[in-house]
Parts: sequence; C-alpha cells; structure tokens
Amino acid sequence: MHPKQGLDAVSSLATRTAIEMRDLGFNLNLGVMVNTHSFYSYTSDVDRAARIGETITKRYAANHVFTGYEYFPGGGDYTVPGMKLDASKASLMDDDGRVFAQLIGATGEEHPMIMVNAVKVTSIDANQPVSLSKPIITDWLRKELGFEGVVITDDIEVGAAVAGMSIEDYAIQTINAGSDMVIICKHPKHIKAVHDALTQAVENGTISEARLDESVRRIMLMKFSNDQ
Repeated sequence: MHPKQGLDAVSSLATRTAIEMRDLGFNLNLGVMVNTHSFYSYTSDVDRAARIGETITKRYAANHVFTGYEYFPGGGDYTVPGMKLDASKASLMDDDGRVFAQLIGATGEEHPMIMVNAVKVTSIDANQPVSLSKPIITDWLRKELGFEGVVITDDIEVGAAVAGMSIEDYAIQTINAGSDMVIICKHPKHIKAVHDALTQAVENGTISEARLDESVRRIMLMKFSNDQ
C-alpha cells in the first residue's frame, strides 16, 4: 500500500472512532501507541510511527477527543512491567525518542498527553523507573525536548507493585518527578488514598504549591484548548 493511502485510512478510521467515542460520552483516548517495539505497535518504522501518531491526534482533536502517546521514551517493549532498558539517550533519539520529538513539534496545538510507566532506562536513571524519574520527565522530556503538555502515568498500582512501594508514595514521587496526572485502574479505594496522600503532601510541603500550580496550568490549558 502507498504510504499516503495508508495515512488516509488511518485518518478515516481515527475520525470515525473519535465521533463514536464522543457520542458515547468519552473525551479521551490514551491508546495512541507510538512506540515501535511492542506487539501493539502500528509500525516498526519510527518516522512512519510519528506520521501515524500525528494523523490520529489531529483527527481526534478535530472531533473534540483528547489523546495520549504511549510510552516515553520508548526503545523497547514498554508493555512488560519492570523491564530494564540500557540504551543510551543518543540511541533512543535515533529510535522511538525521535518519534516523540517529531510529535512534540507537530501536534503542540492539539495538546496531546504523553504517558510514562514503570520501565527503567538505566543509562539515564539507574535508580528510578521512568514514571519516578526527574532526569527523564523534567530534564529530558520537558527541558530538552520542549514538551509543555500533560504527562500522565500508566497504572500506578502496577508501578507501585513493581517498585515495591506504597501506591501513595509512588503517586507523590511521580508528581515531584514531573508527572501531572496519575492513573488508577483496579481498586476504587486507592483513588481516595492517593487523593488524600497528594493533598497532605501539598499541605506539608512535600509537593510545593508551585509544582502543583504547574500541573494545574497544563491540565487547564489542555481542557480549554478543545472547548472542554
């Protein structure tokens, strides 16, 4: 199939899916898999992955549905909990990192989120998984690549289990590392526990008000950008 024809099909399907999601009352799709090493990947070609991600995001945004890219910085199968990746930053920027760099430049106006999870990139942060790593989220993704949007975690129940931490401590650490939102997938009781822990962390200064305000600003900018 000619690449243009392939992207036309992606655009058509993304449009139909966005409309159906919106009609059912949903306004967010976190399943834009732009990594190239997973069973769920759209393609193994990094430049084509960026074009597919851009096409999906623009069609979803046109139909008032938000999107999120999985998983920064890529370079391996991030669907494997607790995986360790020893690739250098330079090699990652020749791999899936290049996908994210292209998407940050191409879809800034659509305000997509970027998802991080519990994989470790040991060459950059030997101690913490991506979702707890300030060197990866704040220093690399935000400062070096210029991403100004919302960073969201994968399921922190899984991340906390892999890291051997309480879910409350995991939530606090990921916010301080630079994440803006956390996902809790399984146990409703954890929603209140994490909310209480984050509230207390702001009250006692573990999370600064300035750090909280940064996240609130990003989330509100995203919501207002799409009339939501």
